[in-house]
Amino acid sequence: MLDANDIQVIRDLLAEERKHTEAMLAEERKRADEKFDEERKRADIKFDEERKRSDEKFERIQQQMHDDMMSVLESDVYPKLQLLAEGHEAILEKLTPANEIESMKADIVVLKEAVRQLSARLNTIQMAQ
Repeated sequence: MLDANDIQVIRDLLAEERKHTEAMLAEERKRADEKFDEERKRADIKFDEERKRSDEKFERIQQQMHDDMMSVLESDVYPKLQLLAEGHEAILEKLTPANEIESMKADIVVLKEAVRQLSARLNTIQMAQ
């Protein structure tokens, strides 16, 4: 059987072993954290590089789309718009201006009244004969 002194020695040995194990765990945890931080930094650098490449690629694609769109506008759309504008000008030249139309309306009203009056006189003259 173990006496109280032996039990105390065992307790002291276990306490010392526990301290040693905790120190080793703390040291291992520190190394693991450092390794994790290094890996995270490398991953961040790779991510930033990849994002930069993606941004550059996106800008190139965007510029190419802009160039293509401008090419289509210049070669296809703008000439058609110019033709349309020229046709619109020709139509406008042929149209009677609004102020002339108003003047003609007034003249037509006067002419209608004159025709009515002349028709009435003619009927009166024909009846008198």
